[in-house]
Amino acid sequence: MSRIDTSLLENLTNIPVIDLHNLRPDDAIETMQHELYTMHVNKFSFCRIIHGVGSGKLREIVHVELAENPLIEAFFLDSHGGATTVRFYPHQ
Repeated sequence: MSRIDTSLLENLTNIPVIDLHNLRPDDAIETMQHELYTMHVNKFSFCRIIHGVGSGKLREIVHVELAENPLIEAFFLDSHGGATTVRFYPHQ
């Protein structure tokens, strides 16, 4: 995989957002997995997941789940730390 300037990804506009920061971890993961699948089926290339800054526990759980998700090519923590931008594998 080639290196990307991740600052460019933070400035993406008009991409779908999954807002998890008010959910319990179990509910957040279930919601995230469902939304990621829906976005993949609808052939999105990117999305942004809002997990908030807080203690970092939800961010950590989200990143573990993203690393194990076969639909996700890469993900990048946004510079403010409260969101993660996701890149899906290209659609065939």
